[in-house]
Amino acid sequence: MLGSNGVQVFKTNEGLILPTKQSLMELYRMLTEYTREFANTDVMHYGLRYEGILTMLESRLQGKRYVKGPLENALSVSEELAFRIMCEHPFTDGNKRTALISAFFFLIMNLDYVNRNTGKRYAFLPSAGNFDLGAQMERAKQMELLAAWNDQRRTRELYEFLTGNGIRVRSKNRITEDHIRQYLRKFLKELVVEN
Repeated sequence: MLGSNGVQVFKTNEGLILPTKQSLMELYRMLTEYTREFANTDVMHYGLRYEGILTMLESRLQGKRYVKGPLENALSVSEELAFRIMCEHPFTDGNKRTALISAFFFLIMNLDYVNRNTGKRYAFLPSAGNFDLGAQMERAKQMELLAAWNDQRRTRELYEFLTGNGIRVRSKNRITEDHIRQYLRKFLKELVVEN
């Protein structure tokens, strides 16, 4: 199935739209071209580092049972994309940017599914017109910290960031993947508003 912008996607029987390996590579290609155009540089080396990560991600998302509510299902897809791409680095450069763009893209794509199945009208906050770009860009900068969640040298900084954003962490020495996922889900959920 083709999604918006001609990107190939997979649609579940319930209507939830999931990425394919090809769609993630196409989003990465478009982001690469956009970055090169606006950065006006050829210094960055773009390419695929680990194709298996994208294959595994496609398989994992398509094989998952989506049994929660429509909004939670949509957030689950976007959270998985953000976490896996950001932390497993399938691309040679631009993993954090690609993680966010992919998460946003599929969250937006799935809002139609959410609205149809809930009878409500949800919108992606940047599209809703009241989006504080500066504040969101500042939060997006923290993706570097989140991507290095298991780097022992940044444990204190990450602990302070997570607890400062309402994520309960018992000890700065016990930060887990689940804490990072909780933050990503919270971040993504804040970008969806009911009209």
